[in-house]
Amino acid sequence: MNNIKYGVFGFTFIMLDFMSMLFLIVPYHPPTLWITVPLIAVINVWAITILLRKTENLLFEPILFTACLGAVSSLCDFVIVQKFFYLVCKFTSPLFFIVSLIVFILFIAQQIRYQIKKFSSVYNDFGEEKLHPKRDFIIIILFGIGYMIFGYFARRNPVLSIGIPLTMYSYLTLFNAYLSVKFFHKYLFMKTNITYVPLPKKLKKQMKKGRKVSL
Repeated sequence: MNNIKYGVFGFTFIMLDFMSMLFLIVPYHPPTLWITVPLIAVINVWAITILLRKTENLLFEPILFTACLGAVSSLCDFVIVQKFFYLVCKFTSPLFFIVSLIVFILFIAQQIRYQIKKFSSVYNDFGEEKLHPKRDFIIIILFGIGYMIFGYFARRNPVLSIGIPLTMYSYLTLFNAYLSVKFFHKYLFMKTNITYVPLPKKLKKQMKKGRKVSL
């Protein structure tokens, strides 16, 4: 909890505001702003209230905030990707955007299933990460080669340069959706299993005395 304010500041004012607002505003597209700006404003106000409060008064709220921040960031990045396709790549078919939305929703549903399955039991090893140094090394090499090949063709055809921000914001869309689902699950899991959560001693005493505590 001592470092939570650094995370709130970085993910809100740098990852969301700085990295997303530029492409949401330019090129100007009113529907994009109507969808995203109100949500970004709410998250920013919430972040400021967290930064101004004492750390010991923050319990489960930063976890819920991170979940909501991930949801808003994921939606904003998804809208940026669709904006690129619509304004820059000139994709106008409604079917393309409907399919994109369906894929986005299916990814979120898959992440919800993954979190529920992974934490269905304390003895479950589902989703356990295993290191594969040789495989990861090969992937890094292939990624570097692919980037050099892409850079060569992008210099010959400037239109291809749009592929870099498209790839980056597509990745951020999925990453933030994963982050949102993970922290929503964490928040609900901890609220449901409060007896296993390491709470501050002062709060534990209040709970033992039967006092109602806002978590």
